[in-house]
Amino acid sequence: MGAQLRFILPLAIPGVTAVGLFRFIGAWNEFMMALTIIQSDHLQLLPVRIVNFMGFQRVDWGPTMAFSVIVAIPAIILFSLAQRNMITGLMSGFTK
Repeated sequence: MGAQLRFILPLAIPGVTAVGLFRFIGAWNEFMMALTIIQSDHLQLLPVRIVNFMGFQRVDWGPTMAFSVIVAIPAIILFSLAQRNMITGLMSGFTK
């Protein structure tokens, strides 16, 4: 048990962080499943709300892009926090 905590767990953290980060981004940007399954207006996910916010005849690009940036901010923050672990994992096998 001690060897697992000292050796295996620190080596697995960058991989687990990368997989968790990519799964979060995949779930955060899910569009087709959310559009198909969720029919209630107050339960819609953010990507579906962006499309509904755009309108049918004319697209007002300023507010649409502002809404898109607001939706992207949590993913950007998560990437910046996890970047150190990802770089550490990539570079761990590079040096002796």
